[in-house]
Amino acid sequence: GTSNPVFTGTITGGLSSDGLIATYATSADQASNVGNYAIEATLNDPNNKLGNYEVTKTSGSLSVTKASISVTTDDATREYGTSNPVFTGTITGGLSSDGLIATYATSADQASNVGNYAIEATLVDPNNKLGNYEVTKTAGSLSVTKASLTVNADDATREYGMSNPVFTGTVAGGLTSDGITATYATSADQASHVGNYAIEATLVDPNNKLGNYEVTKTAGSLSVTKAPLAVTADDATREYGTSNPVFTGTIVGGLSSDGITATYATSANQTSNIGNYAIEATLVDPNNKLGNYEVTKTAGSLSVTKASLTVNADDATREYGMSNPVFTGTVAGGLTSDGITATYATSADQASHVGNYAIEATLVDPNNKLGNYEVTKTAGSLSVTKASLAVTADDATREYGTSNPVFTGTLVGGLSSDGITATYATSADQASDVGSYAIEATLNDPNNKLGNYEVTKTAGSLSITKAPITVTPHSISRWVNNANPFLGGVVTGVLNNDDISVKYVTLAEQSSPIGNYTIETEIIDPNQRLGNYEVTSNTAKLNVYDVPKLTYATNDTASSVIGPLGLPATDDEGRSIQWVSSNNQFVDVTTGYVQRPSYREGNKSVTLKATITADGAIYEAIYPLIIIANSNTSSGTGASYYIEAVTANGKQRVELKLDDLKKGFVTIQSDTEVAEFVISQATLTQLMAISPSMKLQFITAKDEMTIPIQEMAVAGNNHDLTIKIGRADKATEFVEVKKSLGANVWAGPVEFNVTGLDDQGRSSEISAFSAYVNRKIELDAQDSDFATVVLWDEEKQAFTFVPAQFIKENGKVTAIVKSKRNGYFFVIDRRVSFIDLQNHWAKSDIELLAAKFIVQGRSEMNFDPNGMLTRAETAALLVRAIGIPLNNTEFSFSDVDGKWYEADVIAAEQAGLIKGYSDGTFRPNNRVTREELAVMLTRAIAYANPSLQTENSVLALADVESISSWAEDSIYQALSLGIIKGDQQGNFKPQAEATRAEMVTLLSRMLKLLNFI
Repeated sequence: GTSNPVFTGTITGGLSSDGLIATYATSADQASNVGNYAIEATLNDPNNKLGNYEVTKTSGSLSVTKASISVTTDDATREYGTSNPVFTGTITGGLSSDGLIATYATSADQASNVGNYAIEATLVDPNNKLGNYEVTKTAGSLSVTKASLTVNADDATREYGMSNPVFTGTVAGGLTSDGITATYATSADQASHVGNYAIEATLVDPNNKLGNYEVTKTAGSLSVTKAPLAVTADDATREYGTSNPVFTGTIVGGLSSDGITATYATSANQTSNIGNYAIEATLVDPNNKLGNYEVTKTAGSLSVTKASLTVNADDATREYGMSNPVFTGTVAGGLTSDGITATYATSADQASHVGNYAIEATLVDPNNKLGNYEVTKTAGSLSVTKASLAVTADDATREYGTSNPVFTGTLVGGLSSDGITATYATSADQASDVGSYAIEATLNDPNNKLGNYEVTKTAGSLSITKAPITVTPHSISRWVNNANPFLGGVVTGVLNNDDISVKYVTLAEQSSPIGNYTIETEIIDPNQRLGNYEVTSNTAKLNVYDVPKLTYATNDTASSVIGPLGLPATDDEGRSIQWVSSNNQFVDVTTGYVQRPSYREGNKSVTLKATITADGAIYEAIYPLIIIANSNTSSGTGASYYIEAVTANGKQRVELKLDDLKKGFVTIQSDTEVAEFVISQATLTQLMAISPSMKLQFITAKDEMTIPIQEMAVAGNNHDLTIKIGRADKATEFVEVKKSLGANVWAGPVEFNVTGLDDQGRSSEISAFSAYVNRKIELDAQDSDFATVVLWDEEKQAFTFVPAQFIKENGKVTAIVKSKRNGYFFVIDRRVSFIDLQNHWAKSDIELLAAKFIVQGRSEMNFDPNGMLTRAETAALLVRAIGIPLNNTEFSFSDVDGKWYEADVIAAEQAGLIKGYSDGTFRPNNRVTREELAVMLTRAIAYANPSLQTENSVLALADVESISSWAEDSIYQALSLGIIKGDQQGNFKPQAEATRAEMVTLLSRMLKLLNFI
């Protein structure tokens, strides 16, 4: 907005004599907007010298800066609730030609609260020139002042004790939109005294607008007037001579908080005459509130009536024949000063009968006061009771079966003149059972005096004690492998024709080995009479001794007889023997002469039978003999025998040399993994003749089976035999079966099967041998404590444990299997655990045998180690553990039929591990004691390996006396073999019931002893 200054510059170079000068100018004028404008130089060359120069021009710059302009707003004022006035102000600076003007405004409106509000200026720039100015604004101030507001409370009135009425009033002034109202209250409440109280207004300002007003309040007046109060005394009554009752009444009106109460009194006292007396009320005003009431009182009435006098004669009692006691009683009611008393009497005298008699009262009135009373008399009762008489029977004793003794007793009390006496008897007679029987007294009353007595009888006791009875079995003897003869004995001491008999039993069975067996007694008492006897049971011995021995010629055996036989005439007990030959042509039992068959006839089987008669029984012994034909012994160079091997490579005839056979162990080998070996019945017979103890070992590429020739002969039963060994081609058939194992399968199915083929071409599978047969299974796996061999039981559709040990041979693990059974074998690695075995002492044994399919839990998760063991469980565990096959099911106990354990119980019974009871039951759920378990375990060991038996000696146990005689031998065997042990005190606790954990531990020890695991 200002004029341009004079522009200057400099010329550098050129000769001053050339007279060159410069002028400077810009395009900007006074009205140019703020900004930068070029200042250009123009050269004046008066002497025309510029052509001698190379000219360089540098422009200058004109900077046009902003001009100052200020706007000042004027202050203003108004009252709250009125409209804003017109605002003004001034503008200083700026070009008038720019046309700048100002408008003024504030944020406050009519409803804005009292206070100061800025008045701001806004510049109006019609020509867009404002950018050329530096603007300074000074705001004005609008002052909003308070308006007037008037509040008047209305007067009111109420009665003392009443609630305040709703108070009213008026509010004048103020904006309706502010919503200001008033409430009215007073300091007086329901309990405020009579008088005047100010009614004050309180403004309600929901929108916080009161600050905008100057408020004027005018109070109203509340007038509190007196209330009515009515007091009424209640009527009352009492008997003459008694104290006044507590008088009552009612107060109607008044506030409970005032605490105003009333007391009530009368002029009548305890001695006042019968009649009516006023009861007056007196108000009690602890808080000085009565001035607030108009009081009205109404008196009550006291009625004094006659008093009661009660006379009660006391009851009394005495025994028959005694004098009357002094009678007493009570007089209740009346004044002591009246001196009224009573006397008491009855009609009963010393001779009166037992019963009740009235005791009557008579009043004594020395001062004539009875007229003041209503008298009630209650008679007492004299009870004449019975006298005491005590009768006591003396105790007595006798033995069962004898007559009763003469009973006695004592009689105490009663008059001797009454002549009462007592007799004594009991219900027990000579045949009564052992026990205690009451001895009762019966009183004799010749003069009918007992009705006068309370009789107490004390019974005596007749104690009948046990009579002695003695049972003695007869000692007997028999041959081994024969049934027991009739067992008999003598019973002495049975009385009263009691139906008591004796059964004589022994643990010895037909299959029991040679030795002495205890004969024990089982008393049969169908009528439960044995409790009357003290029984002495003696034992006897059953001597099982060997059958007579044949005497063979030098180098002869039963399976290879050439020379004559020696047949003894008597056995070891000197009993005469009768001999019978199945073929007298070859063996003459009279001379023992042997006639050998010719070569063409072949070897001959001859059976000798020895018989004796003793103890009412017949004993037999069978001697199977093979008479060797002349050709088998006439040449030392020997004939040849053959076995046919069938493999994937075809059939091959394997020659067996006689010289090799005589060594007793022959190996037949195939290079394939699966092979069949066929041996004819004729070859079997010939091999038996050469060496009955011979073993044949059949080997494939990975597996082998060693079979005693005797087992093959028995299994063949005059048939050709096929032995199949190797990895069975049945993998797909066993896929689902393997899944059920829940284990790692290291090998299987591995087949070990023997089949018989008769001369008509019919085949039959040999499911089991009579002895354990060794097998080997080569594994491609590491050794493991949990490695187990199992057999698939097709009938049960389940896996069963097979005894086996695992050894390392040529760097590989091999399973050495001992089993009587044939079929499909698997080698597995399986782990089992139970949640209730944590920290249990038998945990390792239980989990090991559970992994081997020998033991099972009560459920999938729990084993129940401390659960009691039953006979059925014991039988099943032993059968599983030592692999006992079931020969037949023709025999079964009556109480196991159809049960899960039926086959196991039958197999255990057939193997001689268990026995049933004489009534044909097995009692599968009976608990098993520790001594019973020891007997079963030692029988199982004898079944599996008879060579482990030891000679009996003295039992080194602290509680040996508590061991049953029939269990002594077995417990000694189990102790000496390390199967069972005593506790720290040396006790075996034979009658204690065995737990499942104890069974598993003993089973584990037994299997390790047998090398079965």
